[in-house]
Amino acid sequence: MNRLFEELTPVVALEKDSIGGASKTTGKIGLGEYRRVLFYALLEADAGNFAIKADGPEDVSIKAVKQKGTDGDTEDMADAYDLEAGQYAREIVIENCDDWDDDDTVTINGVVFTKKATGDNEENEFSDGSELETQINAAIEGVTADDSTNDVTVTVDDPTDYMTVEASITSDTSDTRVSVLEASAIAEVHVAELGEGFDHVYLNFDDTDAGTVNATVVAVMGNTYHQPVKQPSALIL
Repeated sequence: MNRLFEELTPVVALEKDSIGGASKTTGKIGLGEYRRVLFYALLEADAGNFAIKADGPEDVSIKAVKQKGTDGDTEDMADAYDLEAGQYAREIVIENCDDWDDDDTVTINGVVFTKKATGDNEENEFSDGSELETQINAAIEGVTADDSTNDVTVTVDDPTDYMTVEASITSDTSDTRVSVLEASAIAEVHVAELGEGFDHVYLNFDDTDAGTVNATVVAVMGNTYHQPVKQPSALIL
């Protein structure tokens, strides 16, 4: 019998750094004897910089790039992935929700909350932040909502978890929005995907329409191997 093990080596590929207004790349990871690398990215932004607004969600573009050595030819491994505000969110703030237009909605993990002139907790209809806080905490497990003068902050209880957020906002004032304060993204590259001569990989970020967003990236290299396991056996006749 064999047991499957994996040696893991973590490396900080990008310390907290701004990707606001310019393309940013992580450090170049040489795979060497490793078979794969997993990139974990934590994105952080101040209110308003990475948000869902009346014209839709802003996004950050992420793509994996392979390279020959540290200064050789490069090639995109796939089309860029656009991480939209609200995807894989860890902390959000629903801003000025009392000023939202009636029938505007925010949806968290599939549960819809609707702005109304008069609130109704049983129907998840809110008129202000206090009602929205109560409704989120009652309807969704694994998150905590906290109202502060009609700005409702929602945070996942488990730091390894995330929530999915959508919003339909008709009010076009600049501060009626859902801002994403923290979100995460994961990208995995296997050595078999690199091709001849390519031995380094890195991530490229570009905030296509968001404000200043900070990124921290950890790369974890892995290499699986089998170890024989000896165990006694008996033959019974």
